[in-house]
Amino acid sequence: MVFGLPNVLLATTLPLPVFGSYCSQPGWEMVWQDEFEGSKLNASNWNVMVGHDAGTLRAALGTQEDVYLDGGALVLRTRFDGYDPATPRPENCSLLMESTDVNGGSNAATTSAADVGECCQQCRLNSACAFFTYMPGAWGCNIGCCYQKSADISGFNSTAPGRTSGYVPGAGLYKSGAVVSGGHHGGSTIPVGHADQAWMYGRFCVRAKLPGVEPTQAPRPSNCSVLLQDTDVLGGGGVGTLSANNEGECCSQCRANQLCSYFVYMKGAWGCDVGCCYMKDAGATAFNTSAPGRIAGFVPGANDKSQGIWPAHWLMPDVDNCWPTKGEIDIMESVNGDGKYHGTYHYSGNGQCQNDAANGGEAAAPTTWASEYHEYALEWTADHMHFVVDGEVKYTALPGSSPTYGGPNPTTFYPEKYYWLLNTAVGQDGQFAGPPGPKTVFPTYHRIDYVRVAQQTSSGSSNAQVVV
Repeated sequence: MVFGLPNVLLATTLPLPVFGSYCSQPGWEMVWQDEFEGSKLNASNWNVMVGHDAGTLRAALGTQEDVYLDGGALVLRTRFDGYDPATPRPENCSLLMESTDVNGGSNAATTSAADVGECCQQCRLNSACAFFTYMPGAWGCNIGCCYQKSADISGFNSTAPGRTSGYVPGAGLYKSGAVVSGGHHGGSTIPVGHADQAWMYGRFCVRAKLPGVEPTQAPRPSNCSVLLQDTDVLGGGGVGTLSANNEGECCSQCRANQLCSYFVYMKGAWGCDVGCCYMKDAGATAFNTSAPGRIAGFVPGANDKSQGIWPAHWLMPDVDNCWPTKGEIDIMESVNGDGKYHGTYHYSGNGQCQNDAANGGEAAAPTTWASEYHEYALEWTADHMHFVVDGEVKYTALPGSSPTYGGPNPTTFYPEKYYWLLNTAVGQDGQFAGPPGPKTVFPTYHRIDYVRVAQQTSSGSSNAQVVV
């Protein structure tokens, strides 16, 4: 499937699908590659990310032990370390410090709480929460906010007024492997190593088995197995909100979403045409039978074993400029095992730091994305970016075209060298991939057969003519 091209006055002839590696086609010369032979990662090609980098690994810590070679492939392992579900966590917080805030660590969750005791219990029930900070009257929470943190905190701020922090032993830490080929990474000192490999323009190819569990191919029930009048679903992560005419249409929408286990239909809800269909994952904890005017249902068969898993193959500019003023190219992203492939180019919509604009699209991922190797590739020139899966162009971004979101500046390419990042992030609340659910399978493995870079020869052709 080829997505519609950006809304500009250009006509484009797209290349036909090819067989074999997209980086090994006539007219293209391989300029760099790593086939991951042997038993040790090539330190001239790769640096390993160690520590917490919120923009790359999100809720996970990068570790060297989760990056290794096995059977001619690079393996990036993602795991949940230190939590034992068979060992009860203390019912009372073992440490409470008045007027203290927790510094460092990754965000495990933010919830509403009536008091510090309720905040403590919420942390206890979250297997990734080791520390919490309670703040009464915080904006966005009903009474007070419970900020939950992972176990890798760096200290306490004893001058924070009106806040109370606590510690709940027994939490686990998400850990994951990640490698980068360049030395800058936006000025970060987290990558360990001295590799400095980067390129401007070319074809960039990765052949990989993605982490996660593929959904079963068995059809889901055509009718919702449970339909509860005046009932709301509590807990779990939101996997979508769509307009629906009635609960039957809402049920069908949930059935068509691989991540949806529960739905709540509310007629006349704000922001939807007729009624809103709120879809939830399998992490629902309870039902509110007093919710007036709502109908909830359950649709078995959702793929809830990959919730929160977020593999990516991407390129970043080898510069010290702030993000995204020199761009970012996400060749492949997949979230939550939802069966979709995402390819996106990011740039600054107004030339300023942190102003994210993007030009990207999505397509159905190969059904064997975890069990078989598939090649995810990019062709990048001064006048186009083709996002490619198994030799077939899925999306094209053109300079000067309107962004998918953000702006007001049109899509802008930058003539800079870019380097590789290969990783699996663990999602968090409010992000592209939400946090792992109760049935997410750990450990999970991101296996990479090869990484290649090819550049066009003087007699070669990209087979993609852009005509004004």
